[in-house]
Amino acid sequence: PNEYSPEHGPQSQNATAHSQQLVVELFSNTLDAATELGADAGLTTADLARLTDYLENSDKGLATETYTGNWGDPQNGVSSGTEILREWKYSAYSVGENNHRHQSHLMCLYPYAQVTPESEYFDAAVSSLQLRSDNSTGWSMGWRINLWARAQDGDHAHVLLHSALKPSTSYSTDQ
Repeated sequence: PNEYSPEHGPQSQNATAHSQQLVVELFSNTLDAATELGADAGLTTADLARLTDYLENSDKGLATETYTGNWGDPQNGVSSGTEILREWKYSAYSVGENNHRHQSHLMCLYPYAQVTPESEYFDAAVSSLQLRSDNSTGWSMGWRINLWARAQDGDHAHVLLHSALKPSTSYSTDQ
């Protein structure tokens, strides 16, 4: 609770999906490194067992909800009734605010590989990305390009890459 969203600031009695994804990634990488290093990792068998148990039973920050159409129906090709990835863990309005282009809750798709095409959350993550639209600038555009590549939509990633590399003619973020 009382976590901070890069897009919305502090939220009383709420938790962000991306914070859970960060913790899981950290401990997963720690376990991978310890396994690779073996005895040189400085962890006991009990430490490794505790870490493995923690990862198996931890909240991964992955949950879905049904898009209600409150931003528009359809919005960027996403219709009401479509499953999307939750942004906030406890909020009834977990998708955040309309016109926010953020995608922190999609760290699970990229840069992490916690959601893959085989995952039960893959379609919801792609729909959540689609709902956010392609309007973006700077590093966020780069992230979006990589998200679409991870979503196995190279054509979409290519369109965004082309848009990101074209000379600027205004200060607008519209495509």
